[in-house]
Formats: sequence, structure tokens, C-alpha cells
Amino acid sequence: MLNKLRLAYPKVVHLKVMTGLLIDRLLAMGRADDTVTTIRRRLAVYQEQTAPLIAYYQARKCLTTVNAS
Repeated sequence: MLNKLRLAYPKVVHLKVMTGLLIDRLLAMGRADDTVTTIRRRLAVYQEQTAPLIAYYQARKCLTTVNAS
């Protein structure tokens, strides 16, 4: 649709962080349902369903990766 309208792809920011650090940060936030197991499950879903979009946006040269560690 963007191509048909001659619009540029949106700018996408990928916040990259080490898994261990991310788990520590989420546990420190104190959300009641956050355990290491639930966080790891969410990260697995992210890797399966969302992470493939990184290559998609890289190919379109509209991805910026930020070190969030």
C-alpha cells in the first residue's frame, strides 16, 4: 500500500538488549505475574513472532538498532 501511495516506509527502532539484563530489569519492575519462567516464555514468543520483522525492515533500509543495554 505504501508503494502504491508513493510513501516511504516508516522509521523503525529496534531496542536491542542482552537477555539476562532484560530479565533482571523486568523482575525489578515488580509486576505481579513476572517470573523468570513467564518472561522467558514471552521472549520465546517474541523470537518466534516478532523478531523476523527485523530482517524485513533492514531490507527496506528503515531500521535503526539501538543498544538498550
